[in-house]
Amino acid sequence: MRGEIKDVRDEIKDVRKELNGRMDKLENEVRATSRHSQIMAGSVIAIALGVLYFVFTH
Repeated sequence: MRGEIKDVRDEIKDVRKELNGRMDKLENEVRATSRHSQIMAGSVIAIALGVLYFVFTH
């Protein structure tokens, strides 16, 4: 009985480690996506301001 409980505990630890690894990977992907979104938004704003400047000065 104790051996079975130990085996189950070991399996739970392994699953928990795997889930933590997946969560870390997802967090990194979310950060990368967030950075990419911020860069894209900044680029769009810069282009829009450039177009407006060009339109109003010519």
